Amino acid sequence: MYGRILLLLVCLTAVSLFMEFAEQGRQLQPPREAAAPPAPPIVAEAERRPQRPDRAALPGPSRRDPVLRLSDSDPCAKSCSGTAFAIDDRGHWLTARHVVKGCGKVALQTGPRQAVRVTEIVSHPRADVALLKTGLNAPALPLTSGPLFKGQDGFHLGFPRGEPGDVYGELMGRVKVRSRRYAEPGILWAEIDRAPRNDLPLGGLSGGPVLTSEGAVVGVAIAASPRRGRVTSAAPRSLAEVLARAEVAIAEAAPQDLDEVKVAPSNYAGYGDHLRARLSVAKVLCWGEGTERRRRPPLR
Repeated sequence: MYGRILLLLVCLTAVSLFMEFAEQGRQLQPPREAAAPPAPPIVAEAERRPQRPDRAALPGPSRRDPVLRLSDSDPCAKSCSGTAFAIDDRGHWLTARHVVKGCGKVALQTGPRQAVRVTEIVSHPRADVALLKTGLNAPALPLTSGPLFKGQDGFHLGFPRGEPGDVYGELMGRVKVRSRRYAEPGILWAEIDRAPRNDLPLGGLSGGPVLTSEGAVVGVAIAASPRRGRVTSAAPRSLAEVLARAEVAIAEAAPQDLDEVKVAPSNYAGYGDHLRARLSVAKVLCWGEGTERRRRPPLR
């Protein structure tokens, strides 16, 4: 009888010591480091689609440009989203003007339930482009004013329907984007591919950058027609004008800075993931006046 009790006490002591040492082992393990953003996919020169540099540059805006009529978007009543991208290391971002139209509060999402407040918005008076001022500094995307030519690749990166997504297109030509309030020069792109592949609307891609195969920004996405397979972007001229209006000086990327091939049809989705991971491309959060305060993430 006493032998069984003694054996039971020995077993309980051994189990207790084992659990204590195991707990100490868990406490001594170093904390896991946060996963680093994925590196941009490397593209060999052979994978790059020929861009036909022998073609003449796209002519400037003309009265003969076809007209693309857009209905004026309604202000955001409750909560909406779009895309923006960093243009320097001083907290300046570009987006589409209609993305932040009628917003009571605007922020850039930095993580789950985390966002950075937009402190000032400078809108272009006659184009669908706006500059955002924030306290968020992220690696900037280089800007370039061209040259553009028909048939060249364009990569549209952002958050269609609030989720990561990208569109690969080919430049078709210039259009005149006309709404009830203004007319602006635009660039029309024919959609060739998208990631993820689906036939869903592209709302939320607005405000995202349009990149050349060298990774330079040549426009801001402002409209899309999935049924026709078209994406329209604001012209480089409109970007320069809103920067001047906001008194923000940005040095254009020099040709020698864009020699390395960065984006191609084979890797544009991975490149978009890379830019989103490092917050060079971020989701814009807009709350209308009717949004319940408890649904807003904490802003800093």
